[in-house]
Amino acid sequence: MKFIKTDNFLSFLKDRLKLEAGEMPVPGEWLYMANTIGAIALRSNVLSLEQLESILDAQEEMQDADEKHKLFGQLAIDLGYLTRHEVNRLLDLQQLNIQLSLAGQLVLGDSLDLESLLDIMKEYSHDQSKNGAPELLEELNLSTYSC
Repeated sequence: MKFIKTDNFLSFLKDRLKLEAGEMPVPGEWLYMANTIGAIALRSNVLSLEQLESILDAQEEMQDADEKHKLFGQLAIDLGYLTRHEVNRLLDLQQLNIQLSLAGQLVLGDSLDLESLLDIMKEYSHDQSKNGAPELLEELNLSTYSC
């Protein structure tokens, strides 16, 4: 699974922090594993385990019947478990989780402190909103998380 927004975020970090190639966070093979919208919906109590399993079963049935694959979010909407707005918000949260994991590598490597990380995330969000991306971090009170 590859996200263009991940590349955009890495470019932003490189430019903003003036990082050299060897200093850049590296997306690991597990980066996307816990960041599926199903996992986020379950952790956020937006979907029940039964609903999640129902969606996954529907995906599997489609695959077994050689039907056209539907994305998890679309099936959740089709089954009436989530609205389009909720799926879009889950996708926003998915991107945020991925970005935090990548930037977290810099925090763990002592290249960035947590307060600076939050400032950078907010700056990235502002840059993205200017370019038509959702303003996810605008809704968060980041000062609550500052050190």
